[in-house]
Formats: sequence, structure tokens, C-alpha cells
Amino acid sequence: MKILLLGAFPPPYGGVQVHMVELRENLRRNGHQPLGINLTRHRKPDGDGIFYPRTGLGVIWLLCRLQYEVIHLHIGGNLPLRFMGLCLLCSCIPGKRVFLTFHSGGYSSTDEAKAAHPATSRGFVLRQLDGLIAVNHDIAGVFLRYGASPDRVHVISPWIPPSTVPDVSIPADLYQFMSKHSPLITTVGLLEPEYDLAFQIDAMEQMQERWPQAGLIIVGSGSLEERLRSQVRDKPYADHIRLCGDVPRAVTLRIIGASDIYLRTTIYDGDALSVREALHLGIPTIATDNGMRPNGVILIPVSDSEALIQAIDAAFVSPKPRASNEATQPNNFDAVVDLYQKT
Repeated sequence: MKILLLGAFPPPYGGVQVHMVELRENLRRNGHQPLGINLTRHRKPDGDGIFYPRTGLGVIWLLCRLQYEVIHLHIGGNLPLRFMGLCLLCSCIPGKRVFLTFHSGGYSSTDEAKAAHPATSRGFVLRQLDGLIAVNHDIAGVFLRYGASPDRVHVISPWIPPSTVPDVSIPADLYQFMSKHSPLITTVGLLEPEYDLAFQIDAMEQMQERWPQAGLIIVGSGSLEERLRSQVRDKPYADHIRLCGDVPRAVTLRIIGASDIYLRTTIYDGDALSVREALHLGIPTIATDNGMRPNGVILIPVSDSEALIQAIDAAFVSPKPRASNEATQPNNFDAVVDLYQKT
């Protein structure tokens, strides 16, 4: 099949971007012909079948010019009306099957979602699409409240295991930092308020009292970067925290795989792909309990430093043997392709 993926492509490497990369690579490896259109402000030169238009007109031009049978749109966060307009436009292109995956952990609790009703513009647009993929049952419920037909709503986790963990080198300065710290704790995500990274930085004080050589690596970029860097500089244990900014995905996987603990503390969150990646690599994983974590995660309440220390104790002091949890982390690629073919 010729499939056109629209959404967020790297940079940066957030959850949606990672899913888009893995979905595209799996499609190619299975003999399909995927193309991609980036819809974010983060751009780089067109290449390898991915296009980075600068304007909405550029997106429309690509929709008219490229050859494809299936359109698969991806969005996280919320459902802005401009994106709904793009969905409606795609649904009007003759002979194309159109699908939407909504990657969101918090949307179902918003006022907008609580007011979902068939007699809304969003409801009208969603009903024009051939398939709606929700990453959890709460989002599926929102689609149904918008009036979507139940047979068009599908709950499919965005988890697609990395095809390989590339044999790449970790930068020398970061490798040196990693070799000096134990336990080595890594977190990956956008530097935004919902990821509660200031809590992790503050909690390092208690970690240092318990484990003087503990180290924290924070991978990612976002609007809070300068504020978090300032927070780190003001700490007496600043040398034990490394804010890496954006890191190539292959290197990020190597960092996670070399860590003692993967940490995901959030104010709210969805089905975080980085959590599943850590489990896939056999890394003990601690995360805020959001009601949808996969099996094997050590759960803690939001912003609870005492619970965090106890969880690290459980994961580091008396760790279970490292083994991949791949068997408990289903590959959902086949479910997506089946949906393309059966609709």
C-alpha cells in the first residue's frame, strides 16, 4: 500500500514523533510505501520521503501532488479546529481512506472533551473519517460522545517495538558522566510543565542523601529548558544532573539501556512510549500512576518524593534480574495495518 502519514516528525523526539518513525520504518520493512508530511513548526530539509512544508498551502499542495491510497493523521494534546479542518479536507479527497490516531493522555479530562457532543464541528468532522484510533479507552469514549460509529473506533496502543537498538556510541562526555554515577537514573520527555521535571531535580537531594553517587540524566527539549537549567545550577548537587537537550533516538535508546532505572514522573500522561521502551530493554521503570501503565512498572503518586525514594530502593537495592518484557508489550503494528486493509 501507498500510505501518507501526517503529523509530527523529529525533531524533537517526543512520543508522537517516535511512533511516527517506528510506524514508517515497519511499513517500509513490510513492503509498503510510506510517505510523510510534518505538521509542526520544527522543520528540516525534505528527504527520504518526508516533507516539511512551511505553510498550510504547502500541505495542501503535497496532498494534491503525492501518490497514496491511505491518509493516516496523528495528533497529540487536543483537537484544535485548524487540525479538524485538515481532517475534513483529507476526507474530501476522492478515493482515499482516512484514519486518525489521537495520542493524548489528558484530553478526556478537559472541559472540551467533557462537552463532546455529535452536534459540534469536531463531531461532524470525526464522523467523516474511515477509522479513529484511540490510544486508550477514555479517548475512545470521547470519540463515541462525538457521535462516531462504534465500528469505526479502535483502541490501539501506539507501542511499536524499536526494530533494532543501533550500535552507536554515547558521546564521550556523557559516557563519562554515566560511568561515575550509581544508581544512574534516566528520564526522557519534553521539558514542559506536565512532565514534573522540577520535582525530579528537587528529589535528587534526598537521593543524594541515600545514594551519594546517584546521577540523573534528563533527555529532551521544551519551553522550560532555561528555567530547569537555572534550577540545576542553584543546587549543591548540580554535578550529578545532566540536561542533555535533544539526543538522537539511537543514542537515547543506548542511554536508557545503560541506566539502572528509568523514571517517568508526570502531572498527567498517556501511554508513554519511553516507558514501554525501557521495559522492552529490561530496565526497572518507575512512573506516576496514571491508571494506564503497562505491567512491570513501579507506580508512585504524583510529586511524592518519599514514594520515589522507596521505589528506587525497590528497583535498585533489590533489583530483579534484567530481562526484556517484550512478551508483555504487544507489537500493535499489525493491528494498524489490518485496519488500513479491512476498512
